[in-house]
Formats: sequence, structure tokens, C-alpha cells
Amino acid sequence: MAHAISKARLGWADKPAALLALSEYLASLPGGSADLVRGWTTRTAIGRTGDRNIYYHDEDGTKYRSRGEVAESFGLVQGRHRQIGQLDAAAVDKKMWNGAWSAGWRVSTTRDCHSTYTSPDGRTFRTRAEAEAEAAAKSGAGGKKRKRTAAAPAAVEKRKRAGASPATSRSLTPPPPP
Repeated sequence: MAHAISKARLGWADKPAALLALSEYLASLPGGSADLVRGWTTRTAIGRTGDRNIYYHDEDGTKYRSRGEVAESFGLVQGRHRQIGQLDAAAVDKKMWNGAWSAGWRVSTTRDCHSTYTSPDGRTFRTRAEAEAEAAAKSGAGGKKRKRTAAAPAAVEKRKRAGASPATSRSLTPPPPP
């Protein structure tokens, strides 16, 4: 059961109510303390629909979008986005680019069908675009080619075996009558 902590006891008489509520929440968790967020700041933003979003910022400027995310960063609660599996080599190469697995990249899925991309040096990315940009920056290349572009020669070979030339097999005009 959470108990209220007075502003005067914390020495936060001038702090926003959102930060006080966060400190009370953290103090209510096993292993938590209200002092964990001393020196933090908050920012309130009004969304397009009129809803109020509170963002918490630590001393280093890292932004947290919820109390749960703050508690997760301190290890007081398990992540809401629990991993349910890690993709195998073929699936990683298909989802990212050929050779991503052998380069050390890993992709994990969560119970809410989101993917997390982990680089060879252990950094995580929320989107494939961020992961690909990081890989391109590390390799010095302009970007990674997707598997679909590498599969094109196989499709051309298949059309050749079927007796059609690559150019005419994609033509929108019907073949001439016999």
C-alpha cells in the first residue's frame, strides 16, 4: 500500500505535482525510493486531441514517457514489452538485409508484435530504419540493400527457363497471336 510523502519532507515544495506523484510511485515499489528522481524535471505537453502528456527528464536529459518507463529504467519493474522470442538467422536476414545475422545483428519480437533490433555492439533500436542507418554509418556505405533486390537474378533465371525473356515477361502488352 502506497503512503503519501509530504512535499516538505522531500524538500520539494516547489516541484510539480507530476514529479511528486512519480516519487511516490517509485517509493511504493519494492526496492524503490523517492530520492531516485531527485534533480529530475518534467515537461507537460498538450496533444492535438487536447490530452496532457507528461515527460520526465533525468539529470542527463534522458526523456521518459511514463512512470512505468522510469521504474523500468531503475529495474524496479519488469518491462512491459517483454520479449517473446528472438528471430533465427534466416528471419533476421529477411527482415533486415542479407548478412545481418552473420554481422552480429539480432531481432527480438515482443508480445505486442513490435520488433527490437540489437546491433553487434549491444545497442538497441526501435525501428528497422534506425538500425539500418546505424549499420550504414558503421560500414561507411550509403545504405544496406534489401534481400528483395538480391533475389531478382533468381527470378530472371526462372523466367528464362520458362522460355520468356526478362524484358517481355514484364510487358503489359499481350503477346502477338499465333
